[in-house]
Amino acid sequence: GEVLLMFGLVSLSAMTEHVADVTTAGLIAGEDYVTNPGLSRTLLGDGLSSFAGSLTGAQMTTTYSEYTGTMAVSRCASVWVTLGTAITLILCAFIAPFTAFLNALPNCVIAGISILAYGAIATTGVRTLVDNQIDFSDNRNLFIFSAMFICGVSGLALPITDSFSISGVVLAMIVGIVLNLILVHRNKNIKN
Repeated sequence: GEVLLMFGLVSLSAMTEHVADVTTAGLIAGEDYVTNPGLSRTLLGDGLSSFAGSLTGAQMTTTYSEYTGTMAVSRCASVWVTLGTAITLILCAFIAPFTAFLNALPNCVIAGISILAYGAIATTGVRTLVDNQIDFSDNRNLFIFSAMFICGVSGLALPITDSFSISGVVLAMIVGIVLNLILVHRNKNIKN
């Protein structure tokens, strides 16, 4: 049961990340990828690649928000550049001096790059909310966003068993879904 719960939550988290990354990539490229090619196709491709990977013992695939953040910083949304970069990095993984160089990078350099990449992701996410005219004067929206944000970045963990807990993005996703379902929409026609 614990293993099924863990894999189910990871899969749900990967789907949520996928939708966010496709939406963000579309904003960066100036395209509507949610409609064309459509989330049904992109999620199917993600699922099939995860299935194929599992047959060979590989981990499930993901859209990797880090790359979406890199797209936001570089403003380069070319499929060919992304493919060329992926092939180059795969080949570089087999070059010992290159991997030794990466391993020798100080933690502060990696931290700086991470701050920039994840900051770009967060900023693009907030931009998506603003572009979709999410009303943060509505306490319901403000509460859901605040709770998700804090659960995602604070290190808060929800212990399920002695050896398994839910934290980070998965916890933020669950909190967002649950709050969205249980908090009632305020009727704008009611006067205070």
